[in-house]
Amino acid sequence: MDTPSGGVPVQGITWFNLTTWILVVAGWIILNWQNNRREERKEIRAALTYLVTEISSLEKMSIKYHKSTQRNEKIELKISSLEKKLSEHLSYLRLRNSAYTAEYSAFVDSIMLENFQSAAFTQKNGNSEFIERIRDNASELESALELEFSNLFRGSFATRLTSSVKHTLELRGAIPSVLRFLISQQQAIITLFAYIFLACFFGYVLSLVPAKP
Repeated sequence: MDTPSGGVPVQGITWFNLTTWILVVAGWIILNWQNNRREERKEIRAALTYLVTEISSLEKMSIKYHKSTQRNEKIELKISSLEKKLSEHLSYLRLRNSAYTAEYSAFVDSIMLENFQSAAFTQKNGNSEFIERIRDNASELESALELEFSNLFRGSFATRLTSSVKHTLELRGAIPSVLRFLISQQQAIITLFAYIFLACFFGYVLSLVPAKP
């Protein structure tokens, strides 16, 4: 085998240089992906914080309405406006829809399904089951949103990956969604392969260590 003046095999130098470059590229990919995820987490966290404020505003306005001595059409318009804005902002939120749609529907129904915009309007007591249901449903909606956020950004790798896949598959048809998922998560996929490569590389290095006699 040809060797340079230092006596180190040329093939060894080539393998070392290739490995170094692969490790550098893999490290850059991992760092870039982590930075992107961090920025995405900040954006969704800010949007989620604002949504919780909107939920609270709608809850308080609705309780005020149902506790009134008589029907108030001005407050009805405000409630309808707040509900419409909340619905729009939820649709913009990059979280899985099915993670909170049931809780959202229950919250809105508890406000508007009974006694709302009704000629048979009746004042509700502040400690009544009717009012408590509004409070409970508002809290459950907030919890559902927080749980999905936690699954996406604070859970284990398997939990985060599962939530991300479910979110993507809900967008439209299964096949287009899978393709969009592969494209949108290409950095994560590359990162996964980078980790696999590192594991194989370290395994290979360990295999070169001579066994003790």
